[in-house]
Amino acid sequence: MAIDYIINKDCEVKEEVGSAGLIQLIKSRNRAAEIFLSLIEEGKSESEALQTSFSVQLYASKTGESEVKKVTVRDLFRETSQLKELALHCESCPINSGEGFGCYNTVSYPISTEAEKWISQLGQLAVVKGLPESILLKFILDEEVTGEFFAKMRRDIKSTFLQYPEPLEILVEKKLLKRTKVNTNQILDMLFAIGTMERTHQMLLLFFSSGVTISHKEPDPEFLLGNIQAAAVKGESGELRYWIFNLPPIPSDDVSITQIKRFFRSVFAGFAIGETLSVDY
Repeated sequence: MAIDYIINKDCEVKEEVGSAGLIQLIKSRNRAAEIFLSLIEEGKSESEALQTSFSVQLYASKTGESEVKKVTVRDLFRETSQLKELALHCESCPINSGEGFGCYNTVSYPISTEAEKWISQLGQLAVVKGLPESILLKFILDEEVTGEFFAKMRRDIKSTFLQYPEPLEILVEKKLLKRTKVNTNQILDMLFAIGTMERTHQMLLLFFSSGVTISHKEPDPEFLLGNIQAAAVKGESGELRYWIFNLPPIPSDDVSITQIKRFFRSVFAGFAIGETLSVDY
């Protein structure tokens, strides 16, 4: 189970198999690899592992339909082998991060307690800094975002989507006897339960991430290394400003935090090239 997201940049790959087809191919390949490695760890030979069968949902890019059928690990590797050829188109793509298909990635469930604490800390930092970092929290309050989607997922007794049983709260404002709070259910809804993410929504998330700085001066190319990204953005007055995004991984990051940071980097990549993101939670 995972949150899937893809930057909706037109390309030869999506023209060939479609966005949904690409996602399904990657999922099928990853599943085949996971099962193969698991079987090897159990002591099966490579030949035995490749001949092992299991049920999988396959997507037909031509008809737009999917079907469940029984395949062997070898079959699935063969049926997803076109990914090797398709990946060649991605080498010169501006959003290729060296991970194959740079426009697509996932955030795995369950989202860890540590990741939710980190998101809460981002919220607390946004309150301290004020606008524009706190604009996402303001939007949540102004638009009365309830957090209903992730609240329901947190209550799901059949699957574990979040490790922590209750949402964490961020105190946004305190006046006499009134305390205004936002919780992590509401923030998670704004991150992932949005379908197609337009440019304005991307900006809300980028400011919240605390990874954005805006400068009138063009950054030195030597500065733009590793996780640092930059985009030249024209304002309504035509003035050019440089958005610089830097949300580096640190050794203490767990898998969930690492994946959510990568999600923020993809949001910035989409923002930089003027493309929407599709998110399926």
